Amino acid sequence: MSERSATHRQHWLRGPAAGAIASAVVALVLFGPSFTFDFVYDDHGVVKTDERLSEPSFGFELWVAQWWVEGAAEPVSRPLTTFTFWTQVQLHGRQPAVYHLVNAVLWALLSAMVALLAGRWTERWWSVWVVGLLFAAHPIHVEVAANVVGRAEILAALFSVIALRLWLSWRERLTWRRVAALGVLILAAGLSKEHGYLTAALLAAMELGLRVRHGESMRGRTWVRYWPVGLAIVVVAMLAVGQRIALYQNVETGKTAEIDNPLHWSPTSERVVTPLKIIGKAAQLLAAPVVQSPDYSPRILMPTHRFDDPLVLAGLAVVGGWIVGVVYAWRRRSPALGPLLCLVVVWFVPSNTLALIGTIFGERLLTMTSMMAPLALVALAPERIGRHPFVLGAGMVCVALLLGFVAFVWITWEPMMILDGAEENVGYKVLAGWDWRQILLGLVCVAGCGLWLAIQRGGAAAVLLGLAVFSAGWATNFYSLVWRHGDALMVYTVTTHPEGGRFMGFQSMQLARMAMYKSEIADDPELQTTYMDLAEQHALVALEQWPRQDRPYAALGMVAEHRGDYEAAREYYRLSGRGQRKWSAGDYGLARLGELDELETLKARAEALSAELDERPEDHAARRQLAQVYLQLREFEEAAIEYKRVVDAGVVDARLLNLYAEALMENGQFSEAMEVYLLWLKLEPNNWVPLTDASFIAIGMMAHLEKVEGWLRRAMAISPGSAEPWVALGQLYRLNDRPDDAMLAYREALRRSDPSEPKYRHYRLELEELIRRGK
Repeated sequence: MSERSATHRQHWLRGPAAGAIASAVVALVLFGPSFTFDFVYDDHGVVKTDERLSEPSFGFELWVAQWWVEGAAEPVSRPLTTFTFWTQVQLHGRQPAVYHLVNAVLWALLSAMVALLAGRWTERWWSVWVVGLLFAAHPIHVEVAANVVGRAEILAALFSVIALRLWLSWRERLTWRRVAALGVLILAAGLSKEHGYLTAALLAAMELGLRVRHGESMRGRTWVRYWPVGLAIVVVAMLAVGQRIALYQNVETGKTAEIDNPLHWSPTSERVVTPLKIIGKAAQLLAAPVVQSPDYSPRILMPTHRFDDPLVLAGLAVVGGWIVGVVYAWRRRSPALGPLLCLVVVWFVPSNTLALIGTIFGERLLTMTSMMAPLALVALAPERIGRHPFVLGAGMVCVALLLGFVAFVWITWEPMMILDGAEENVGYKVLAGWDWRQILLGLVCVAGCGLWLAIQRGGAAAVLLGLAVFSAGWATNFYSLVWRHGDALMVYTVTTHPEGGRFMGFQSMQLARMAMYKSEIADDPELQTTYMDLAEQHALVALEQWPRQDRPYAALGMVAEHRGDYEAAREYYRLSGRGQRKWSAGDYGLARLGELDELETLKARAEALSAELDERPEDHAARRQLAQVYLQLREFEEAAIEYKRVVDAGVVDARLLNLYAEALMENGQFSEAMEVYLLWLKLEPNNWVPLTDASFIAIGMMAHLEKVEGWLRRAMAISPGSAEPWVALGQLYRLNDRPDDAMLAYREALRRSDPSEPKYRHYRLELEELIRRGK
């Protein structure tokens, strides 16, 4: 090859397009095979079972509709992402393969744009390869790229990155068309996912970094020239607020579940320290993504107030390193200042860390962070790294190697899920059909990569890049296989994260259902008993980790029903049904035991009573029956309406008020429920039940707290042997940050409970959780 052609080849590979294309190819190689995956995890509620997506008219309604009808308690709207799902449902139905392919293509496009942004920002040709390839192949992105609902993060990040890249080219010569384009990109990012609106803050952080880097003036007058951009941001903000107002008018807010938001009821000390723990966990996942999980919220990142927690210390180190990095970059006018400032925006605000209002942490939250962090590190790296011959084909070699091993792995991988007996709490293991051929393939690929780079005299930087991308891609490919279907995901999580609690609860429910309904298991008494024992073990472990779950109680109800202990089964089923807004496994269990009619029978009775009331609207007895049927159907809003009509007609008694208050509570109308309980207290001032229930509501609402302890003391005096007032008192003390008094109250509740009753176990779990937090 002539010297001229070699120079031409080298020049082409040093260009940004080569690194961007390589990053896109790596992304497609790793996540393209996800077209064989099923819907898993949140995909079911957002895509598979959302009937709204089948309605042609929903294409207009989705812009002010909730993202997930039965998902988040607070209204969440991601209309642009929902629009893509609606479009696909209209075009080809709900075939998961096409959804996954769209995600893979979008991920490839995002990886290419990240590479281009890195090259333009740092003005170092090799940063295109380093940032782009590592972003495309990093294992923490499996949850985004291989999970259909991760499209919200992909789209938000894509529009943000495009806006940032365009700003670098347009900031010196802004036109109204360019300003409008930036505004549209910010709006599109926000409509894809809420934190996309922070693109405006990212632009400001980037501009500040550019001014420091180039020694430009910081005076206020020099910022005035960007007033059209500010105007565009104001317009976007007005549109966003209007869309949010319309959303709140169309949906009802609910109560945030503690399992989803563990800081929701935490004291100030935990709200300050826990974010540091989350930062430490995020840093660990970015630097060494081992033993990943689709859910970190329940126990893995339990709120803490202890500064000696290893993850808290890691978080402190990260914060300290960030401060040092910002000071260094500012003084040296380093290009790293912009990404470091952007890190504050992309991490603290989306994760709720800055607001300290609680968090539900997941790897999807790290999408933008995993882009800005390596960008900052590359910008901080010495300039001389790029002076060595970088081999320029390192990325292409990585692509070829990844193609080879991915194809081989996808052909030979045969995961199996087998029952492992009852000697372990987990009870399941994930086994892979690996043999010497796979191991040999990996060694040959790594050795070949290093040898080729050494021959080309690429230096240590090229070798490290090749091995880093190869290793990341290898790990990504293996972890992505876990997301193929729900069973694989559940078994993996239960096996690797038994301390999580939530998936252990899912698995306990599945085991119990298999034992009860799967013929090959149900017809074998010995095997059925084994499955039920495993279900019980899973359920107990899940409840020990996180007591406020419904599925483990339903599983324990099935186990008790299998063993013939029907009284315990009824109690477990009732515990399982608390807070459910539709028929749950607990309700079906109660129906099997004769406590409730079958679902279809209840629906038919509701229709008959409604027709009867159309003819005789003054029949209050029939209206009470209809309200009770609605209550059993868990149609709480309709039940509350019917009970209100009866009460407004002057028909009032203790049982009616009790059921009316229950319907209001389940429907989230806590203030109205409190009024009903106060009315009940006027009727029966010496009844401990309304005193206790009113106290529970007041504690939940954080209202009338000055009266609650008096109500509970009266309830204890009226019914000294009842445990419930002591439980409410424990919750009151916990809310008032008096953990020692709360523990004493729970111990008194345990003294007044029968150890054989399911609620005794529930109270004990609450006490153990308090003790763990105290430690």
